[in-house]
Amino acid sequence: MARNKAAGTLEEMVESAEAALRKTLESSLSLEVRRRVVQILAKRDKEVIRCLRALEALEHINTREAQKVLEGIARRTSNPRIAEAARAALDRLAGFMQSKR
Repeated sequence: MARNKAAGTLEEMVESAEAALRKTLESSLSLEVRRRVVQILAKRDKEVIRCLRALEALEHINTREAQKVLEGIARRTSNPRIAEAARAALDRLAGFMQSKR
């Protein structure tokens, strides 16, 4: 029961703890701890993929409102992969707009 509660708490904090969890996998862990960490990260990876697809859709929409959303995500997200993807989408859109001129 306590382990399930701890795993649930960790899942809630996983965005900020993702790098530490991945580093933890490099050390020697009990099979149960390793399994739980892998499960948490797998779930997180699915969420990140959904976010990356949403960023791609915003880039494809290419309206001023979509760009504002991308800018907000790039500034406010605590996930470095998502922030980097949002900044890259903004850079591509800026290049696209310059090439149209």
